[in-house]
Amino acid sequence: MHAAPTDRAAQSGQGGAGISLWFFHEMEFEATAWTELVETVGGEPSSKAVVRDTTTFECAPFQCRLRKHDRSTLFSARSAGAAGAHFETRLLESLQFALMQRCDWTVRQVTVGSETCVTVRPVPRPHETWFWVSRHQDERAKASDWGLMAKYYSFVSQEPASGLHPVSRYLAGLIHASGSTVEAFTLALGTTVEGILDHLYPDEEASPEFVSLVESARAALSEARKAGALECSNSALKTIDRWLGRLTTENGRKSARAKLLALEAQGVVKMPDIEAWETIRNRAVHPSSMPVRPAECGQAGGDPVRLLHGLLNHAICGPRTPPEGQGSPMVEP
Repeated sequence: MHAAPTDRAAQSGQGGAGISLWFFHEMEFEATAWTELVETVGGEPSSKAVVRDTTTFECAPFQCRLRKHDRSTLFSARSAGAAGAHFETRLLESLQFALMQRCDWTVRQVTVGSETCVTVRPVPRPHETWFWVSRHQDERAKASDWGLMAKYYSFVSQEPASGLHPVSRYLAGLIHASGSTVEAFTLALGTTVEGILDHLYPDEEASPEFVSLVESARAALSEARKAGALECSNSALKTIDRWLGRLTTENGRKSARAKLLALEAQGVVKMPDIEAWETIRNRAVHPSSMPVRPAECGQAGGDPVRLLHGLLNHAICGPRTPPEGQGSPMVEP
């Protein structure tokens, strides 16, 4: 594999920059432009056909084009000026984010100024994307998703390293797991939410007052249980105590649940979605005692995928309330 042109050249923007990707599979997106196909016989045109197979959009500073062609997909992006460091990686992860589909390219051409680098990889195996198809059967990437792609590109461009942004790494693992079993997908979904929470809120340490309040509540619950002052079964009381314990971790930091509850108070995520995520996460981690059921990946009352979308929306678009209902809630604010 050849290395891409130097980042210094990309940052200079002399002569512009661009990238072309050829995917040996057809991606699902809403085409908005038509292409005229002409079939020739003996050098003479014999028939014509017009197909809607292309969409164009802006992902500043790039003008982008996505086109279906002969059961494959072509993506190109061009910038007349400076493109920024690692732009080829940032564009690819932003495209995968907008499509929520695997973006395994086979041919890549990166151009910076007068320098061009072409890389060819083996054709990937065919795959299904359970995450996208089953959760959004009537949804394809639309114009609003391309606007979101531009916001995501701006978000991940803050990453100085040459590899994927940490959030993109979690999402890539989730999308790849979506083509496997429901157990693999739910386990990946559980860890993806936790990983993104840890990345977006790394300094969420529990205050001494918060820790003291949790410990006092657990102590009072224990005393009341010993005195028989509560009309509740022991198993229910143990469950309450366990839930209180989940609000903090052993090192005194806020747990994933505590962070989600704080975001729920801000209207970023909803309580039914938090509870649905905890259910599938715990059952994926402990499959022997609580096997995962496919229906739990998208319950009517709570949706762990919608929880993930709410976190991503909050990170790249700012505070807003996730919408109700099925379908991707990741839309322009």
